[in-house]
Amino acid sequence: MADKRWSLEGTTALVTGGTKGIGRNEAELNACLLDWKGKGFHVTGAVADASSRAQREKLIETVSSTFGGKLNVLVYVPPF
Repeated sequence: MADKRWSLEGTTALVTGGTKGIGRNEAELNACLLDWKGKGFHVTGAVADASSRAQREKLIETVSSTFGGKLNVLVYVPPF
């Protein structure tokens, strides 16, 4: 039996990215999404400016509607 202590199964996470890494551009984001979907993850992506209140609010609305209001993990990756 597999050890489930560290499993994130059933959790919802929002991961932000800066101008590097995952947040580099929409094409790279879409490539990552396709890869993760191919591995069986339920994922969605959005390009938003976290410094804009309106865009942050829209992002949270999207997360809320996509995942039924459930957000368990927030990973903030600051721009560098």
